[in-house]
Amino acid sequence: IYWSYMVSSGVTPSPRVTSDGKLVLFGTQDGYLYGLDASNGYERWICNTMGIINLSTAFSEDWRMLYAFAGEYGLIAVDIDTGKRKWSVHFRDQKLPPPLVYSGSLYIGLGNGEVLALSGEDGQELWRSKPSESIMTYIAGDSPCCLRRLCSSCSVLTERQYRFSHMVA
Repeated sequence: IYWSYMVSSGVTPSPRVTSDGKLVLFGTQDGYLYGLDASNGYERWICNTMGIINLSTAFSEDWRMLYAFAGEYGLIAVDIDTGKRKWSVHFRDQKLPPPLVYSGSLYIGLGNGEVLALSGEDGQELWRSKPSESIMTYIAGDSPCCLRRLCSSCSVLTERQYRFSHMVA
């Protein structure tokens, strides 16, 4: 064991490591998200998410934000450098797949079959749509690149917003 760190409650599954290997991130069952120095285990920050962090986490493309579902409190965005919560969006469905991050937007497959696009910067809803079942598999568990490949045509509305038309079955 290189180092260890004690927490007051159980650690949720799948701790994450930033792309540069300098920070270990994990949530606990009492609603805290920890950012530890990967080289020595020292605490860099703690964020009270007010909900259990589950497996549904994703990083922004520049690795500066962590997006995580925190139980009944919904999706939160946390600045990786400071541990400060930037924004949150509440959802009725508490068991959602990890959001996909692509071109500054988050894509989330909702339990009702809709796909929701949010701005990664501020959490504002960009659009929502109910695509064919074939794309939901990709939203739930594949890369954002596959999301675009499934579209026979995706019209760019803004830099961060896409309208799905002519889904591939």
